[in-house]
Amino acid sequence: MTESPKPKIIKTKTRWLIVLLVIVALVLLCVAKKALSPRQALADQIQMVQATSTPIISQPKQVLVSTPPLVPVLTASSTLKEKIQKTFSQRMVRIVGCESGYKHFSHGTTTLKSPTNDWGVMQINWPTWGKLSVEMGLDIKGSEDDNIKMGQYILSVSGEQAWVCSSLVS
Repeated sequence: MTESPKPKIIKTKTRWLIVLLVIVALVLLCVAKKALSPRQALADQIQMVQATSTPIISQPKQVLVSTPPLVPVLTASSTLKEKIQKTFSQRMVRIVGCESGYKHFSHGTTTLKSPTNDWGVMQINWPTWGKLSVEMGLDIKGSEDDNIKMGQYILSVSGEQAWVCSSLVS
């Protein structure tokens, strides 16, 4: 007796089904890797611009960056909220209030830090902006004024949408 051809057809169909499932899994994996958060997408855009532009370097560890006018000179009696109000638009003041409650320090001298690694009163994302802030000579973790200056810079290059609360306040 001869064997029936059905088992070979079933084996062939099973093989093709397995191959198809593997291809679908790989496609889904690739799509998942490309689905980035808005902050990661912004970070990727910044890295792309930095990679394609020629940096202006005068000395090996010194980067020249064009920045907007810095925070106005304030008296020691100014509160942090007053500094924010003197520096930013009313809408941006509300965004900062939503982000940090106008606090730079959470407990004494411990700088306010979110679970997503955002620092200080302006909630500046360290993975995205930390390296540039250091290159600009700013201490965004330890200095309220430097954190605000970096916030001004981020606002000038990325707009309000760089802050999650921009979509939550009017």
